[in-house]
Amino acid sequence: MESDNVGKLFVGGLNFDTTEDVLDSIFGKYGPLLEVLLMKDRETHKSRGFAFVTFENPDDAKDAEKDMNGKILDSRNITVEQAGQGRRGGFRGGRGSFRSGYGSRGGGSGGIEITMEAPRVTAAPEGMIIRVVAEKEEFEALNAAE
Repeated sequence: MESDNVGKLFVGGLNFDTTEDVLDSIFGKYGPLLEVLLMKDRETHKSRGFAFVTFENPDDAKDAEKDMNGKILDSRNITVEQAGQGRRGGFRGGRGSFRSGYGSRGGGSGGIEITMEAPRVTAAPEGMIIRVVAEKEEFEALNAAE
């Protein structure tokens, strides 16, 4: 999996007005690009503030990462690192963890635990009920009561 992303960079902290053309221009100075993918909200089509830039040559990606990480682009301090090598692990879009599973009690009731580092507004799929639990003990008490 890691070898698939050798020439692919994650670019985070982007100004919401930064375009794919700007990224192509800036990162294209380091070598030929295969793809510039600016991540956008699926409903509003506005930038989500991060992108992936894939180089033909992995050495060009390393040079771009070394030179551009921590630089200012469109008035924002950006983060540039090899894709999939983030500090939080897994998908970069969130700050927290999500676990889902089936309980051991009869009937196989599902259990969900969500932990977040910071408050965040998230839309749940229609019909899904999300219960926020303040403490682990409260979570366990709720599961025992069901």
